[in-house]
Amino acid sequence: MPTLDLDSIEFDWIEEEINSFIYRENLIKFDKNINSLKSNTYQENYGTGGKGLISIYGSLRLQIAEEIFNQNGESCDEILSTDFFRQNFKSYSSNYFSIVKVMNEFIDLQKIYEKQELLMRSLYLIQGSSFIEIDNVIASENWIFKILEFKDY
Repeated sequence: MPTLDLDSIEFDWIEEEINSFIYRENLIKFDKNINSLKSNTYQENYGTGGKGLISIYGSLRLQIAEEIFNQNGESCDEILSTDFFRQNFKSYSSNYFSIVKVMNEFIDLQKIYEKQELLMRSLYLIQGSSFIEIDNVIASENWIFKILEFKDY
């Protein structure tokens, strides 16, 4: 993805631009200068790569309403179930610290040093917006991992 210098964008000029059209005898009005996410359900999805499950960049005006997130999370859950992973890390328990330790070893094996940058950061990652309206977003049973540096005692 190209790098954006979001600090150099002037957002103050963005205003409503209402347009309308008739569809099946109904007048439909919409604002051309706003992006909307409404009434979506995100169920059992994985995210990774230092991004959000949904990443939005440079949407000047954004409206998010009536969204549902259920059982979404970091894709390392997929990694833990691969044959490669099981062959190289034969045993780990299902507790959090054991998983984090094994994920650290797995990432070290790949010689990747910015470990946290590999993981999902949030459900929504929004950058470069001047106006965000969020209403009635429900999130349940979602997860992210935070890499911890810890020592075995």
